[in-house]
Order: sequence, then structure tokens, then C-alpha cells
Amino acid sequence: MITILFDGWSLSYHPNSPSALHLLTILEACPQGVEPVVVLPSSPPEWFPIDETTRMQPTPNTSAARLYWEQRTLPETARRLGAQLIHLTSLTPALIASVPTVISPAGFGTPKTWGAQSVDIADYEDRVEIDTSWGFTDRIRHSLARAALDRVAAILWPTDLPYSPHQRTPNYVRKISPTIHPAFLTPQARPGNHVLKDLPEAYFLNHGPCNRRAIQTLLRSWSWVAGPIGENCPLVLAGLDETERQKVYHQLPEYDLGETVHLLAPMSPQELAGLYQGCSGLFHPTQVSLWEGPVRQALASGRPIVAAKTELAEALVGPAAYLIDARDARAMGAALITIVVEESIAISLSRAAQERSTQWDPTLFREQLSFTYRDLLGK
Repeated sequence: MITILFDGWSLSYHPNSPSALHLLTILEACPQGVEPVVVLPSSPPEWFPIDETTRMQPTPNTSAARLYWEQRTLPETARRLGAQLIHLTSLTPALIASVPTVISPAGFGTPKTWGAQSVDIADYEDRVEIDTSWGFTDRIRHSLARAALDRVAAILWPTDLPYSPHQRTPNYVRKISPTIHPAFLTPQARPGNHVLKDLPEAYFLNHGPCNRRAIQTLLRSWSWVAGPIGENCPLVLAGLDETERQKVYHQLPEYDLGETVHLLAPMSPQELAGLYQGCSGLFHPTQVSLWEGPVRQALASGRPIVAAKTELAEALVGPAAYLIDARDARAMGAALITIVVEESIAISLSRAAQERSTQWDPTLFREQLSFTYRDLLGK
């Protein structure tokens, strides 16, 4: 039996993030012979059961506490429990750890020093915005994490996305078959009014990220279409915690969007899947996530997509989306209007999305994940 420790930080504090959803996907696909242990810093959502596979290590949601969590709590807990591996879904490994670490990165954008061959200006600008908002502790966290990447056992990379090695690329990348949470692969009921009161019949969906530049890009593009279509087809922002909802709420008056934007709290994967399957399309004017993420979820749900044009997005969606320069707010808005008024185009995009997602094989993901675990441990 292999004991693997999983980082549950995102599950406690950002339960609808790509990192949290990818963790849930891994747990659903956990291979035979693997005993998962999820370490949580706080109570998880009510829909996630606390049982013998979970361990609570109470930790506040602050930058300093997360630094300690990543660098001390996780490696020490893994050693104490006798875990053979630590599996992270974020690029924040401990610099010093006696237990080897494997990472399947589930977050927006990719490391600037490896991965996709080029980094476009939208990704660069997002990173500049995030960097300038960091405090001293945030900078220490990410400096330590970058240094620690050279010491991890493996990075797991999905086979359907490009990976172009160059001089500073780690040589321990393992490519395995992509997958997605099973809730998005089966029909779900529309979320009830406890999720969104009077959920409209037609709506566009956005599902993170929530840094300031990403929200500015989103709202600037939406302002081009809020007047013509916003009353009958509003924009729904999913999965935001209370702090993020307040952040967005305070920016709405600047763009004069009235009642055309709705902000939702985090929900269960089944409710989130129902929200995707009921939307008119996904609006995602930022980077895609390697694992999980809104674009994959929209493809699995067979929904039209309007997204930022990047190398990874082009590889992931193929003909199933409008891909547009993130700096061209007007073109983004025009694409959204096209999906509303041109039914044939929306249907064509939906069919293409369904065809892309049929290439994902959850069974193959489980088999390759099991092989990777055992290979890394020499078993």
C-alpha cells in the first residue's frame, strides 16, 4: 500500500478553484493500492466528507500561515504519517522535505521558465499585476517555491497540451492522459435558487481567476455587450469567496454594468457542473489551466467558448471556441453577441466542444497515474 499526502489548502479556502477541483478528480480516480490522506487547514465545504482519509491541521488563511503550511506543515505531516509521496496541485513545493513531491499544476498560466514555447503579452501582464500586488511574505513564498521546483520528483503534464523543452526546462516532466471531474461528464440538474435567486434561462459564465487585471479585462469586455444583451443574458461569475465578491462588486460602478453581472459563492462540483451545462457560453479572457479549469469544464459540458488567444488555449480548444487577443475588449464583446444572435454558430461550437472532450479517458488517467506513482517509488 502506498500512502500519498495531498494538500487540501485550496479545498478549504478556494473550493471551486482549478487546484481544488483537480484534487477532487485525483481522489475520485485514486488507483488501487494507494491510500490518500488529505491534509486540511480548515473545515472543508459541507459537501466534502471528513473521514479517515482526512487530517485537520488548523491554519488561518494568511500569506504567512500559508508559507509555514507549504514549507513546514505538509512535509512534517507527511513524514509523521509515513507517506511515500506528497502530491500537490499548485507549484509551491517545500524547499526542504524528506518525502518526494509530485505536482500536477492546476492554476491559470504556466511557469515562465518552462512549458509552452512562448508566453504571450496577456500572460506577462497578468504576472506583472500579480507581482506588484504581492507583499513581502508572498514574494518569499514564491521565491522558495521556484527554488524548490528543481528538487521535485515529477511534474505531471497533460498529453493534449504542448510541451516544448528548452535550456531551463526541468527534465522530470511526465506526460499523462488528461481528465476532468466526473460531475462534468454526466448531465446535472440546474442549480436551485439557493445558488442564484431567479437564475436566468440564458447567461454567460465566467469562472475565475480573480486578480485585479483579470477582472478589469473581463468587465471592460463585458461593458461592450451589457447594453445590447445583458438584460436578457447576464454575466454570471462563479466560485468567488466573500473577499473576491467584494473586490468585484466595488469595481462594477466603474463600468456602469447595472444588474447585468451576478456574483456567486462557491458550490459543490455537481452544482457547478449544472451551472456550466445550463449556460449560453463560457467567457474566459485569461490564461487556461493545465489541469481542470473553466475551459476544460466548458468543453466537457459542450458549451460555446470565448477565450483569450494563447498557445495553450489554441491547443486545448481547437475549433470549439472564439479565441481573441485579450487586449481587444471590443472583439471579445462581438464574439459574445455572435453566440447569442447566431444560433447555428453556437450549435457548431457546442458540437466541436463535445468532440474535443470525448478524447479524455478517465480510466487511462487512473492507469497512468498509478504507473507514475509506482515508477517514482521504484515499485
